[in-house]
Amino acid sequence: MSNQKAYNLSKKAATGAALVALSGFVPQPMMQSANAASAAINVSGSFVTGVTLTPGVAVNFGKLLATAATGNITLSTAGVLSGSVGVKKVGALAANGSIKATIANKTAAMNVTIKGLGPVVLAATVNGAGPAGTAKLTKILMKGAALNTLRTVTAVGTTGKTTVTAAVTTPAAVIALGGRLDWTGAIPLGSFTQAITVIMAF
Repeated sequence: MSNQKAYNLSKKAATGAALVALSGFVPQPMMQSANAASAAINVSGSFVTGVTLTPGVAVNFGKLLATAATGNITLSTAGVLSGSVGVKKVGALAANGSIKATIANKTAAMNVTIKGLGPVVLAATVNGAGPAGTAKLTKILMKGAALNTLRTVTAVGTTGKTTVTAAVTTPAAVIALGGRLDWTGAIPLGSFTQAITVIMAF
């Protein structure tokens, strides 16, 4: 074998060895991709007002007899009537109302808004008397384990507002409701049903 042939054979052998070495080489990113896996999940939640209200029983002033053109009557959160000399209660139908409050935040100030205050619409009574005169629902009284003290929400137009600070003593409790009726100018006569909406928010 000539030196030229030996050189060519050794060159081919070296080239072949290099190709064999290269054929076994796998880039690192490809190895990582082949061994990787993935999984997708959801992250969920919600931000809430922190208070839930449930209607209880209605506020009932019962039967009232106005004896003067100007007067007022207050129904306490315990269902007790008290008023001026211009009114008398008739029978024992008066009863306080209630709502149930479930409150998550025990320390933050809570804004209370009550809609539906102001003039009540008088209609003829069962025996056909009235309507006559005018009357207004001027205040809503609130007290219960979910409030730290008696609160009076006074009407400004048809809405009343108040702020309760550090109001909650129990996370879920009944709040008793009462109210006040006022009239002037004429003796009111007739029945009424007034819808109010209590809104609590932090």
